[in-house]
Amino acid sequence: MMGAVAALLKDKGRVEAAIARTKEAIEAVRADGEAGGGAVRATATGTMAIERVELDPALASGLASGGEAKDMAEKLIEEATTNAIRAAQDKVRLIIEQAASELGVPEIGTMAAGLIP
Repeated sequence: MMGAVAALLKDKGRVEAAIARTKEAIEAVRADGEAGGGAVRATATGTMAIERVELDPALASGLASGGEAKDMAEKLIEEATTNAIRAAQDKVRLIIEQAASELGVPEIGTMAAGLIP
C-alpha cells in the first residue's frame, strides 16, 4: 500500500481528477426511503440533505385531527428520512471505495468509507 500511496503523491493531477469525479458522483446520489408501507416517502442526496418528503393523501388528511394521527405521521416521517439517509450513505460508501480502488489504494477507500456513520 505504501508504494501505491507514494506513486499517488507523485501524480497530483490524477488524484485531483479522481477527487473531482468522486465529488461529482456523490453530489448526483439520490436515495429513497419509506415508512408505513409507502405512506411516507423521502429522498436524500449524497450530501445527506433531505430533498423531498411525500405524504400519502390519506395520511396528510388525517393530520388536521392532531393527536395520535399527528404523532404517527411524525414517526413515519422520521423513519422514512432515516431510511433515505442510510441508503444515501451506503451509495456514498460504494463510490468512495470504488474511487480508491481505481487509484490502486482500496484499503484507503475502505477506511475512508468507514468514516460515514
